[in-house]
Amino acid sequence: NSSMSKTPHLCLLLLLAGQLSLALTATPEGLRVRQHPPSLNVMRGETATLSCHFKVESLKYGVQWFRLKSGKQPLPKSHRRSVVEKNQTSSLVMAEVALEDAGWYYCEVNVLQRDPECGNGTELKSFLGVSLNALLHHPNNNPYCMFILVLLFVNGFSADLHSFIPF
Repeated sequence: NSSMSKTPHLCLLLLLAGQLSLALTATPEGLRVRQHPPSLNVMRGETATLSCHFKVESLKYGVQWFRLKSGKQPLPKSHRRSVVEKNQTSSLVMAEVALEDAGWYYCEVNVLQRDPECGNGTELKSFLGVSLNALLHHPNNNPYCMFILVLLFVNGFSADLHSFIPF
């Protein structure tokens, strides 16, 4: 049961806050919501896509995305964020991810005459990083250092490369 998992669950938090009825402890019949992936690591400056898959019997529904910070906060409008809906999937696309974008994101599906149902959440982790292309074309390249960095990338290591090259 996703509401009993160790990760924060928005519906459970709202339930504890008394904002939803006790009937939400079980998924309402005819409405299922899940998010994918549960966790996403994104380098600063890249694009992140969080997906919310839902199955509804009604044609009248709405999907909202929230970020869990100090309570349930709808995402403010931003030129870096867009929502794409297709085939009962809502995707939150975040361009040029910044370190401050890290956190828990939840989708909520609202159907007429039903309580809203929340996804299980996606934790977005944003970290500093440098692309291999940027390293190879840096003006202060040391050939030996570059060889080591290329080996690290080829072998799938991810590290904070700022300690290797002065920026």
